[in-house]
Amino acid sequence: MQKPRMKKYTLTQWLSDSGLGDRLREPLL
Repeated sequence: MQKPRMKKYTLTQWLSDSGLGDRLREPLL
């Protein structure tokens, strides 16, 4: 049960580290 949770957390962190989240947020805002 912790495996999928960690995977999701890693994805969120990866997006934050990669800066894709901000890049995708910019056009959205």
